[in-house]
Amino acid sequence: MNHGLGHVRLVSTGQMLILMFHFLLGNAVIINLDNEYERDTWIAQLIAMGVGIVLFRMYTYTAEMFPGQTLTTYARKLLGNTSGTAVGILYILFFLYLTSRNLRDETELVRVSILEKTPSMVVAFLMVICVIYVLWLGFEVLARTGQIFLSVVLLVIFWGTTLLILSGSIHLEELRPVMSQGFKPVLSSVIRERLPFPYGEMICFMMFIPCVHKPSQMTRAGYVGIIAAGIVLVEVAILNVTVLGTDITERSIFPLLSTFANVQLSEYVQRPDVIILMSVLIGDFF
Repeated sequence: MNHGLGHVRLVSTGQMLILMFHFLLGNAVIINLDNEYERDTWIAQLIAMGVGIVLFRMYTYTAEMFPGQTLTTYARKLLGNTSGTAVGILYILFFLYLTSRNLRDETELVRVSILEKTPSMVVAFLMVICVIYVLWLGFEVLARTGQIFLSVVLLVIFWGTTLLILSGSIHLEELRPVMSQGFKPVLSSVIRERLPFPYGEMICFMMFIPCVHKPSQMTRAGYVGIIAAGIVLVEVAILNVTVLGTDITERSIFPLLSTFANVQLSEYVQRPDVIILMSVLIGDFF
């Protein structure tokens, strides 16, 4: 039990890995970040995943110098009391901004997709209530919730990909030509968009290292979580382009929903995008 975190029950390395996986997918899997060079987004995602692993190792290396402490605690030891406190405040404000933005994105996604006539405030309120309830029960409950929903997310990913393949909607020729504008735009996408969101945000987990039974395994868990989520993001980038084409993908705010909205195998298999929406909401919840 770690008294510095308000009597938080410890979680296993596997549970933390699952939380990382959910966290990385979040709404990164649904939001269209940049509206150009969509054909090469999968390459940018691959590069960002590799650099994200290095970035996460930098986070954990710093944390290993101060075992059992959170980022806001050892920041004061590294930078001094004043500067460290300022970093802690900026850290809090940074994630307040991110969660506010994510909440707005998901609220609009729900309204556009299934609840068109429902006020945004009502949708956002219900989402926040769900988060408050789970966190009130404790961090360990959040981790166990992640375990339960992991099977749902993986099943949806497998089911959705299978439907696209069976329906003949995938056209791999849309991926060519590869890097027609050169490598510079791809690198620019990595630096501006793909690396900061979501891999840079993994610094969030530096607050939870003391919650893990075996903190020494946090780095390895991070690697596995980043690779697993990165593969899904690469797959989604490929599916969006090969199903919709670059023109539609570039214009779409939520290209993944548009991708699965076109799947119709029979009169019994229609609107699978609603199921995809459910998995996206699960990721954004975490």
